[in-house]
Amino acid sequence: MSQFNLDTNSAVYKIKEKFLLYTAEQQFHREDCPNVSFMMREVKRDEFAVVDGCLALVDNDFANEMKGWALVRVMGKNRSTQSIVTRCKYYERYTSEEAMEAAAKSYGGLK
Repeated sequence: MSQFNLDTNSAVYKIKEKFLLYTAEQQFHREDCPNVSFMMREVKRDEFAVVDGCLALVDNDFANEMKGWALVRVMGKNRSTQSIVTRCKYYERYTSEEAMEAAAKSYGGLK
């Protein structure tokens, strides 16, 4: 389940608003060669469920560890702030000291 707090007072979907769901999916075409593709689609009203007084998107797809999502609320010319939510942990292997040194070496070392 992926839950987005859209209105702190109640789960209200206003008539003139729309929601855009951006999906990032990481794939490996060759060993250790990741590729990320991005897709966007409008979320229809009947796709939302009310969970603990908040609107939520509930689907098994949100458990996919190779995907991430950002839900954008659009009201006229205004857009909500957003960040990508993901369960993917592949980036962690690139955040160690050893990974930084290997990357630096592949570019000719640190100067």
